[in-house]
Amino acid sequence: MVYSILLVNSEKAMVDALRDILARQENLNVMTAYGTAEAQEVFSKNSIDLAVIDIKKESSAPSDQNNDLSLLKMIKQNWEYCHVVIFTEVSDFEPIYMATRFPKTKYILKNDGFTALISLINTTLQEIHQDRQTEIIVTQARRQLMEANDIIKNDMFLNMIQGGDIGEWAKKIKLSIDRDKNFILVLGACKQINSDLDYEENSHQNHKIAKMVSLYLSSYCKYEYLIDKHGNLLYFIQPAYADDVNPQFLAAVKVHLEMAQENISAAENVSISFIVDANVSWDSLKEQVGRCTMLFSVYYGMDDSHFITDADSRFLMGINKKEEDDILSGLPAKMIKNDIQKYLQAGDREACDKALLGFKEILCEGYSIHSYEAQLIYLNAATAILSHIHANKLVSQLAAETSLYRLTQT
Repeated sequence: MVYSILLVNSEKAMVDALRDILARQENLNVMTAYGTAEAQEVFSKNSIDLAVIDIKKESSAPSDQNNDLSLLKMIKQNWEYCHVVIFTEVSDFEPIYMATRFPKTKYILKNDGFTALISLINTTLQEIHQDRQTEIIVTQARRQLMEANDIIKNDMFLNMIQGGDIGEWAKKIKLSIDRDKNFILVLGACKQINSDLDYEENSHQNHKIAKMVSLYLSSYCKYEYLIDKHGNLLYFIQPAYADDVNPQFLAAVKVHLEMAQENISAAENVSISFIVDANVSWDSLKEQVGRCTMLFSVYYGMDDSHFITDADSRFLMGINKKEEDDILSGLPAKMIKNDIQKYLQAGDREACDKALLGFKEILCEGYSIHSYEAQLIYLNAATAILSHIHANKLVSQLAAETSLYRLTQT
């Protein structure tokens, strides 16, 4: 390791002589300053490991503050990790006591000579080396702890998505978001413009893109995220300064996601698209992630380089899940939706066509085109059709013939 030493003293000849002696050691970068002003300039441009300075009695040089305790105080206030060796003629108890009260500060008299000073400098450099090694170990341990915590959180979210319950141990994990409140779920998936990347390169790029997206959320959101086995990004987002998710907050999230899209496209040559699902609860996480994944597979066949779309219009319409169930429970359309699913699975085209015509008649005759009920009925039927397309891997085949995403546009 190379260590930086700054020699500060108004006696130029002594500083230059000491510099020439220390410069013989290969692991030292020796710098000089002949007063406080020069020392401050060196500190502002360099990382100094050890400063060798002088102090003088105030009475001996009332107008010269170059080498009194003000320099030592300045160093300790601004560069607390810098070690200091005081090399001075002052032997009075009070200034020595005041100086050595500062941490990482040693004291030696000029009468002891350069040999003793260089020995003390080398002893201090060994301490600095040990400090660096300890700091490296601590930093590695902290990084490993953070990585382990991220892995645990990642596994916890994946377990929830797969339908498993989080155990008591998982509830002790510190999360940025509140488990007792709803959140916005965002699924982000990338279209690689450069498809020549191997698995490790893809993984590295996905993590880099996840960090870039996070930059656009950190100032006003609480969030957690994971990268699933397919490389998709999943964000769980709550307002930082409000109790609940609301349409205004959702709009802000979309604006920042759009900014992230443009930046990622320009910086990484990657097109990233987002499916946004508002007001998701922990209990519905598996279902909501499944729906977002299914919708993305449909939208993936679009010609657009990237997009942001809603997974669910209930929130924007101001209708909650209970109200939707209440509306649908009294509608013949719910039965028709079930018929559509049944006939599609059976491959009965004639029966399916008949069910769809009946579905159309109900919509045209019974409801206003802009009514909540009509939109809910339509979205349920569209979801049944899209689920069938996704389950049978028909997306790429059908996307070449028609715009599947239009099914979600009521």
